[in-house]
Amino acid sequence: MKKHPTAREVFASALANWRIVILGMMIAILTTTTFYFVTVYKPTFGKNVLKLSQDALLVTLLVAVTSFIYGIQLAAPSLTESAASRFC
Repeated sequence: MKKHPTAREVFASALANWRIVILGMMIAILTTTTFYFVTVYKPTFGKNVLKLSQDALLVTLLVAVTSFIYGIQLAAPSLTESAASRFC
């Protein structure tokens, strides 16, 4: 039977691998910020400042959704390979 790590072991592992933890946090912040910029700020700027039509804003939204889906597909193989090599 597999033994689950205790909280102390989890925190010790996170502390021992602090560079990877910080890098993961930075990637999460970058992804969240970029997604917000593309899906919220750009359409608002286009509507209020540039006075774009609804069609142009729909194109922007579709580009944002496509970018999000494509980004997940690119990130998933590297994440699964990393997790598999670490824990198996």
